[in-house]
Amino acid sequence: MVMATKKMIHHVHGVGTAGSLSEQKDFRWHWEWARLLKWLWLAFVATITTITADLVLAQDLEIVTIDGTYQGQVLYIQNPYDVRTRNFCVVEVQVNGQALPSNLYKSSAFEIDFAQLGLKKGQYVEIVIKHRKGCRPRVLNPGALVAKSTFELVSFTADENSIRFTTRNEISEEPFYIEREEYGKWKVIAKVKGKGPGGFNTYVVRVDHFSGENRYRIKQRDAAMGWRYGDIILVYRSRKPPVTFYPQRVSTKIRLSRPAEYMIYDSYGNKVKEGRGQEIDVRDLKPGVYYLFVDNKKYKFLKK
Repeated sequence: MVMATKKMIHHVHGVGTAGSLSEQKDFRWHWEWARLLKWLWLAFVATITTITADLVLAQDLEIVTIDGTYQGQVLYIQNPYDVRTRNFCVVEVQVNGQALPSNLYKSSAFEIDFAQLGLKKGQYVEIVIKHRKGCRPRVLNPGALVAKSTFELVSFTADENSIRFTTRNEISEEPFYIEREEYGKWKVIAKVKGKGPGGFNTYVVRVDHFSGENRYRIKQRDAAMGWRYGDIILVYRSRKPPVTFYPQRVSTKIRLSRPAEYMIYDSYGNKVKEGRGQEIDVRDLKPGVYYLFVDNKKYKFLKK
């Protein structure tokens, strides 16, 4: 009887050991899955956090653009410290579309040596600086990118869709600015990079003329005078019909006779709308007298 009892006990003990091993395997399997799921969750959270941070940073950035002509000088830039983010102001610098190494601007001031970037004297250069809001980098020697203007305006003509001008005696790729007289003031309407030395250079710029008389002139930055103007003022009379509008007493929309750029001012001289199109929604304007500037003309209308 005793022997049988021992064997029974031994048999029961053996079954219990097998069950424990199975439970251990199940536990280890669940534990490994739990670790994997935890790792995947942490990776997902880290990815979302990174994307969110990048989006916030992108929304929290402003851009400064500086352009001119390389004169053989280094450009010095002051880079303030942003207390809010505990970082320096500048987050990215590009020269002619080429991003510079980030360690360049991890200090309170830095320099851009264009010679190390392969630029030659007289070559056009554009610097794009992305910086955090609330602080702003400052170029300490902006004159380093301004060349002496030496161009001569040889001819200046126009047709219904464009203006054309020819120069000579350029010594750099300093841009030309085309201005048009609009509502009694000169306004820059186009910018074209200079072609530099090489005899005669011709430029064609597409423009949208006003109806009737248009007056154009050309200018270029100059290291000594600030701006230097070509000695020809182009007067071109377009065959386009004048832009008209209706109604003069309006509740919802003003309709132009053709698409055009426009501005609306209130009776106090404040600009309240501007844009381009053929219909102008004025439902958000308060009742009163307003002035419509379109096609280089000024009109008065009443908002009901």
